[in-house]
Amino acid sequence: MEEIMCPRCKENFEYDSNDTRPYIYHECSDGFMYGIKNPNLISRRKKWTPPVKFKPKKIIWQEFK
Repeated sequence: MEEIMCPRCKENFEYDSNDTRPYIYHECSDGFMYGIKNPNLISRRKKWTPPVKFKPKKIIWQEFK
């Protein structure tokens, strides 16, 4: 079990390091449920990159003579 600090109430709480859910939920002392992104999944996700588009080659009309 690892510890993480809740950004809302600044309280440390334990979470399961093998959890694969996208969010970790913590109940603050006033009864409010706060969702935090799972730090285990941040490094596993691959960032999307747009496909590479190639520019067409310019035609030099003098080459056809």
